Amino acid sequence: MAVPVISRRASGRSGLGPGAARLAAIAVLLALLAGCAGPGRQTASGPGPVPEACLISTQGAPGPEAAALARTVQGKNDIQRILGAMRAVAENLAYDPAGNPDQFSRVAEELFTDKTLGGCSEFALAQLAILRAMGYPARLALTMNAKWIARFRENALAVPNGHALVEVFVQGRWLLADPTGFVLYGRCPGPFLPGNEIVLTRAVDFWDAGMIDVESANAILRAGATGQKAEYAKPACVELGRVEFDYPKAFTNLGAVFLGKGKTELALRLFRKAVELAPDSIPARLGLAECLLGLSRPEQAGQHFRKVLDLAPADPAALAGLAKAEALAAGNEPAS
Repeated sequence: MAVPVISRRASGRSGLGPGAARLAAIAVLLALLAGCAGPGRQTASGPGPVPEACLISTQGAPGPEAAALARTVQGKNDIQRILGAMRAVAENLAYDPAGNPDQFSRVAEELFTDKTLGGCSEFALAQLAILRAMGYPARLALTMNAKWIARFRENALAVPNGHALVEVFVQGRWLLADPTGFVLYGRCPGPFLPGNEIVLTRAVDFWDAGMIDVESANAILRAGATGQKAEYAKPACVELGRVEFDYPKAFTNLGAVFLGKGKTELALRLFRKAVELAPDSIPARLGLAECLLGLSRPEQAGQHFRKVLDLAPADPAALAGLAKAEALAAGNEPAS
């Protein structure tokens, strides 16, 4: 599920134009090199102080939807809870490539309301918000890819490539979370991070870093690559844990997101994968059958409704769905 932070497609927004506006964005980036700044206060997650800005910001503020999802996260300790937050985002918000051109332009709560994410930047922004909703101070760690920098030095037209990660403050230290690699590390020393990534800046959200759309993000990445002198060296980052997914449940949840948005073909693939992994999953079977109905395949839909009724003879959704599938197959009801 890991995807580049920068899309090849144009965003459709003017963003930061050439000249003074673009230089202003770079100036903002340089001012934020220290990450969150401010007097700070104590937090429930451990000894402080930590900066107030790491608890709330304009773009990364959690809203009702983020808070509701945060309340579902469980864990016996901070590590388990952070991994649980990463899993909650990945299992309930679906990656949709159609959203890539809109990266950096949305606030966090829009992602939870829309339930789709475009690119690793939006995975990171959603992760930032849910961690803050759980009471953990968090900030973005924005990077540029060392392999891309090497290409950029040979060809200035090479498409910018970087990554967006999240740092979360726990028990007096910053931990590094990869929202699309689903790994939690201890704080990595120096400017180098796993995956050939080099730290570009740390910021409370993308807007604070001057990244308001794909164009401005590309300009900042290019400026960072131009000034990069150090050669990448693999960091000694201690891995603290990886997200363990319930894949049938995750695929079912994400299939439901796409089905609700009318993206039936995408939903169909996810429900099929869920059924392959868990043939007796009633939610996965029902979702798959609904997709097949929506694609005017009533005979195939009926097979899955019947399988659900084998597992749960009185299931009302399966009974209603089977009746509809049989009517459609008999030509007694127009396809929706």
